[in-house]
Amino acid sequence: MQKKLTVEELAELFHFELLFGENTLEKEISVEKIYLPGMEFYSDKSDEDKGSGHVQLIEYTILHYLKQKKLSVEKKLIQFFQHDYPCIIVRDRFFFEEHKKLIEKYCKCPILYTPYNIIKLQGSVEEYLTLRLTPETIIDGYVFLDVLGMGILLTGHRNSKFGAAIDLLKRGHRLICNEHLQVKRVHEHQLMGYNPKYCEFQKGDFSLELTNGQKIDVETYFGMWGIREYKKVDLIIEFEILNELKTYDRLGLDAEYFQILNVNVPKLTIPVKDGRNLAILVEAAAMNERSKELGIHSAENFCKKVNEVILENKKQRGILGMDFNKIVTPEMLINQFKLGVVSGKKERISTTKITSTHIYVPTLELAGYFDVLEESNALEVHYITQREVDFFMKVEKEVREQSLNAYLQHDIKLIIIDQDAVLTEYFLEVVMKSDKIVVRLPASNKISINSIQEYLDNFFAREITMHGIFMEIYGFGVMITGQSGLGKSEAALELIHRKHRFVVDDKVKFIEKKTGEIVGSADKIPHFMEIRGLGIIDIKALYGVGAIKERKRLDVIVNLKEVSNQEKLEASDFKIENSIILTQSIPTLDLYIFAGRNAATLIELAVMSVMMKKIV
Repeated sequence: MQKKLTVEELAELFHFELLFGENTLEKEISVEKIYLPGMEFYSDKSDEDKGSGHVQLIEYTILHYLKQKKLSVEKKLIQFFQHDYPCIIVRDRFFFEEHKKLIEKYCKCPILYTPYNIIKLQGSVEEYLTLRLTPETIIDGYVFLDVLGMGILLTGHRNSKFGAAIDLLKRGHRLICNEHLQVKRVHEHQLMGYNPKYCEFQKGDFSLELTNGQKIDVETYFGMWGIREYKKVDLIIEFEILNELKTYDRLGLDAEYFQILNVNVPKLTIPVKDGRNLAILVEAAAMNERSKELGIHSAENFCKKVNEVILENKKQRGILGMDFNKIVTPEMLINQFKLGVVSGKKERISTTKITSTHIYVPTLELAGYFDVLEESNALEVHYITQREVDFFMKVEKEVREQSLNAYLQHDIKLIIIDQDAVLTEYFLEVVMKSDKIVVRLPASNKISINSIQEYLDNFFAREITMHGIFMEIYGFGVMITGQSGLGKSEAALELIHRKHRFVVDDKVKFIEKKTGEIVGSADKIPHFMEIRGLGIIDIKALYGVGAIKERKRLDVIVNLKEVSNQEKLEASDFKIENSIILTQSIPTLDLYIFAGRNAATLIELAVMSVMMKKIV
């Protein structure tokens, strides 16, 4: 509904003194914005619509300007007074008393005097007018909270709504209102929600109703830090009992809105099931919505990265065929390690296939002995340092030239030159004629041949893909598995909140290194997590770089299981067995999830149980 305010009410509230227009004090103010006229006094042109319907605040500097320039003051005032304003607020009473007759003849509204600075007064008056005049409504069935600086309306399933609210208050968030929330449209696309206690002539409190009907006074239980009077409405979250037949948003691209006072408010529908930590989901939703306002859209960024991976895969298939996943090209190494190209045609650089991890260092070959090279079939990647160059230069010139030509006739896929090796002009000339692919390590000491060796070892290592969430907990690499809907994502978010680190969600690629370690990482796209009802969130963007880890050794597998009511008492936790992953035996535990059990705490205890066994 649209409310109105009389000039007399405004004057009484701000203690304005009436100079003229006592009989017009009943004029109504219907626009919440204040207008400061300026050009109206400097120009002869009159704009009928400019400032119309607004309270006018006239600064002292404008009147001073008129006096100094000795302009036609009466003409300017008549031009200004011809508009029907609600009222005019001024700071210079003497100027207007000098033009009393003119004002009485032409002015159609009250003129009020204030001794206070006009500019400072403007903010206070506009804030009050916004509170009194903007369209408003009263809504029930919502719990309104300030979560991480975002105004969140919780609605839907009663027990879930109040349970989540209590958890959020315990986590340090703040309650605005539970019943009779007063919502005002303060901008074309912005709503403010007020506790009735804060609104004039209304009764309200900061109580929250529990599921048994009992009310708790949040202000008493949580103190002043647990409440606030008003907040911008940013997001609506509706809880509903999980419907297995219903399709919930898994990406976060399909935006849903709910209209309040003709303003579209973003809305999420989150399914409720035993084991889901609703408070942590609300926090994640608040952070995700805030990141959208800052221009960081996790779901869109995820889809963009997926498309980039698809395009790159198509490109590689076109060049290398269907077996490209286990093939490295010189181009891939050049791009990965910023290698400098000494020689080699572009087409060969992008299509030559490297299928071995072995990096061979030629020594005797440069002196003309090729038995070792041919018997070991080490024709993939060669590495030449200054030591090989010095050895080569000690060989007699005729033998040297003959050996180099013979060496380069072998089908070597790639030759890598150390950054410190100094090659002769003759060596470079022969290499260029041979059409071999030759690259040089960059000058940076961060890149060494060991870096390339590790890359090849990892690329061609035995691997397996598992579905679940991989995290670092107390320094251990923990793979959390279990059927969908048991609360794996919520448990992971809670663990991140407890300062543990996230590696990857859903598709985890594990490789077995030469040392026997099983190391897990993202297959293609790291840092993203999918939450049913919320969509895709970017862990790195929301929680910071300290919350993530690129890869981690696998130490333990925790499998979340759901049990029936009859099995709850018989369910045994922390029974450690072993699972064979690739060729390694990994400790594995089953954790049983049902209402009242905190999955994150159970996972921490399970990891500590494994730690204790390793220590003993």
